[in-house]
Amino acid sequence: LLHLFIHFYSNSQHISTLSDGKSAFTTLHPKRRRRRRRRRRRRSFDYKLHTSMVHFIIFHLNILLVLSLPAVHCYRSTSSKKICSGTENGLNKLEVHEKKVERLRMMYANCTVVHGNLEITYLTADDLKDAGISDLHFLNDIVEVTGYVLIAHNSIKNFSLPSLQIIWGDKKFRPTSDQMVSQFGLLVLNNAFSTFDLSNLRAIHDGSVGIQMNHRMCHWKTIDFRQLLGDNYEKRLIIRDSYGECYTDAVCDSSCLHCWGSEKRQCQKIYRNNCAPQCSSGMCYDVESPQFCCHPECAAGCFGPSDSECYGCSTMRDNGKCVDKCPTPELYDPITTQYVKNPDGKYAFNRDCVTTCPAHMVVYKDGCVSRCPENFTADEGDNVCRPCQGACPKTCIIEQHVNSLNIKDFIGCTKVDGVIEIRKDTFIGGALLQPNGTFIPYDPMTPAQLEALSSVRQVTHYVLVQTEKLKSLNFLRNLQKIEGRKLFDSKYALYITHSFSLQQLGTISLTSVLNGEIYIASNFDLCYIHNIPWNKLIASTHSVAKVRKNREADVCEAEGRTCDVSCDLSQGCWGPGSEMCFECLHWRLGNVCVDDCSSDGEYQASPKQCALCHSECISCTGPV
Repeated sequence: LLHLFIHFYSNSQHISTLSDGKSAFTTLHPKRRRRRRRRRRRRSFDYKLHTSMVHFIIFHLNILLVLSLPAVHCYRSTSSKKICSGTENGLNKLEVHEKKVERLRMMYANCTVVHGNLEITYLTADDLKDAGISDLHFLNDIVEVTGYVLIAHNSIKNFSLPSLQIIWGDKKFRPTSDQMVSQFGLLVLNNAFSTFDLSNLRAIHDGSVGIQMNHRMCHWKTIDFRQLLGDNYEKRLIIRDSYGECYTDAVCDSSCLHCWGSEKRQCQKIYRNNCAPQCSSGMCYDVESPQFCCHPECAAGCFGPSDSECYGCSTMRDNGKCVDKCPTPELYDPITTQYVKNPDGKYAFNRDCVTTCPAHMVVYKDGCVSRCPENFTADEGDNVCRPCQGACPKTCIIEQHVNSLNIKDFIGCTKVDGVIEIRKDTFIGGALLQPNGTFIPYDPMTPAQLEALSSVRQVTHYVLVQTEKLKSLNFLRNLQKIEGRKLFDSKYALYITHSFSLQQLGTISLTSVLNGEIYIASNFDLCYIHNIPWNKLIASTHSVAKVRKNREADVCEAEGRTCDVSCDLSQGCWGPGSEMCFECLHWRLGNVCVDDCSSDGEYQASPKQCALCHSECISCTGPV
């Protein structure tokens, strides 16, 4: 209204000024005409001054009006998200090649959504010092974690995830300790932090919160866990032994109701207090005006009433709006009575509607899934689940490392839907967590039992070997392809390290790594592999092979552990013998390299390839 009044007044003054000049067209005495001109010039000056003052007032009123508007909240749209894969190592101390901090940086720099679990474990002050940094600032962009967050056994002083808003807890962490039986969405265990800052965390959607043995973290008492967990939060909260070295009560800044620390920027986000009964979501976006309800499709609060102003979506997000389902890829056409392609159709992936599924997923019906259901398969180069033509190849779903309990499941499998992980625990025994929450112990295995894997030709995720018990991976001699739908450490499809007794690989059929990198390192007795052209195996132009710190080539040669003379030595080999060559120097008969195809019962089938004659032939020029 003020704008309208000022503009109206300004224009009316302008009009009156112009209308006064109408008398200038009448016939006047020259002296009177000069006086009239002087008055008009003064009026023109007065008008310009008046107009400048009006514009000055309007400018400052604009500023005041903008400042009086509610604060604008920014939300990173779905299209700008960078999704990265999490880990599932738990509290295991895997040997890794890179320095710990550098490995985390490669995984999470610029990442906004962790698809899986965020695990930060066993970091020391020396790890930060070696990386030349004082904090883990490369974690600062993480907004959502779809699985659990595990922060454990770190001896650094400070830790923060300043942008983290939602932990969904789609997968929860269950420690092996009998004293802690809950399944956690967030577990902060045995850290030396003096500050632990998750100031923007708004919700832990599923799973318990465990705060245990963090003796210097003093602000747990100043957090309102109802904001994070909702009503009945006490049933999902376990805090033990986390105030041992807090000698004074922790306090918040005077501007905070609750807080993660003593500074003003560490105030906790409050959005569940005193919301009006009509707020069906139980969330409102103005603490002082509880009738301002969030949209029913919101999760973790909101900054306005619409479905596009949610911090998270309880079901799905489509182009920045929370919806109950994604637009289906196909629509029913009542005229043709057929299903037709929906130009606006999308697939459901996690809690987002996407136009294409990520490379590590396959398409089934209207969603992106980690594996095809029974009687369906996805062919090579095609990530769509289709009905098997005839009998499906035997597929084994393997989600845990190889052990004495699941080794029988590999017998007869041609495809492993999941991972092949051979760890130290494979040969020393341990316990596995079951879906019902119990642990089943398993006995140590022997290397000979791994022969059950000899029929495997394809692995959908990755292969990891880290053990001191194996001399060869010959039990994987029929493995042809590693798809890399899910990668170890978000990066590696083939990862063989710290296997100190390994002397040869023996993976003679391996021809393709579709996605992800190869890492073969710190296997100090491993020979034969130095000249293998790994780039011929890796399909992705963005991936590389890192083969280093194995047995030196000159040492292997001095020990007589070199490729067979029938091999093309420039291409290396998988082990000793003519059947282990990556490429043959002359001809290949089956898997064996030979000098020629002149022996009885053989013929030249193609360049550098021999074949056997028909069983009724003594010699031949072809197969019949």
